[in-house]
Amino acid sequence: MSASTDPTPQAASNAAPKGPSDVLLLVAFLLSGAAGLGYEILWTRLLGVALGSEIIAVFGVLAGFFLGLAIGAFALQGRARRARNPLLLFAVLEGIAALYAIASPRLLYALANTLSSFGGGQSSGGALLGAVAISALTLLPATICLGGTLAAMVEARRRARPDDLDGRGIGRLYGANTLGAMVGTLLAVYTVLPWLGYSGGAIALAICGFGAAAAALLWGRRVQLQSTPSALRESEPPGAPVPHLEEPDEDDGELNEAQRGMPRWALFALIFGTGFVGVGFEAVGVK
Repeated sequence: MSASTDPTPQAASNAAPKGPSDVLLLVAFLLSGAAGLGYEILWTRLLGVALGSEIIAVFGVLAGFFLGLAIGAFALQGRARRARNPLLLFAVLEGIAALYAIASPRLLYALANTLSSFGGGQSSGGALLGAVAISALTLLPATICLGGTLAAMVEARRRARPDDLDGRGIGRLYGANTLGAMVGTLLAVYTVLPWLGYSGGAIALAICGFGAAAAALLWGRRVQLQSTPSALRESEPPGAPVPHLEEPDEDDGELNEAQRGMPRWALFALIFGTGFVGVGFEAVGVK
């Protein structure tokens, strides 16, 4: 009889408690993506004025934008891991980027005047290269912050959902961010900037950034967010293999290549190559 009456409580004990929904977190990252790509379109238009060529501005902003994202992701990943509340870090970074976007019309118009006095509008190689480099560097305060938002959000998600071993929730975050980027691009090109102009459009896009920060903080109040870093290895040598979710059976003798995993340098090279090809396609398409 006991065998027939025990399964119900046992099944209940084995069932993982379902926490609060990730909807607000997905909304936060969708708004973040919309704001980020909206900023990119805004800065492309403004730098087109500064450089006297929109196509050069596109490539200048493209290079500067992804350079800032890379620097921010590398520089702020450790800070996000150590933060007591990575969601607060996410909100601060989104807020700084939004404030920069609001100030960017005045800033980049001033840059246009400076570049014109130094011959930035000329098409000679040296002047043109210098103008693009200055323009890209001008965007770094905002783009570095945008690059750090991913690290902060991923760390928050890992702390809130330590049972998500296969990382599907993080994949959904990236999907929401990419969807938001598409929406932000369309809105910036066809509605926000044509209807509101550069200054008004910058404020509208910044509201999306502030909305992302607010949604993330509200989600954080509904989940049990750990104050200690997620259970990841703090440091790994460059040649260390990427760990698998399931440990191989030690009784099987010598491990084959698939069981040992891919070396980290090879994984980074693979991801670098996909980024190189992806943005290369974007540049060819724009051209």
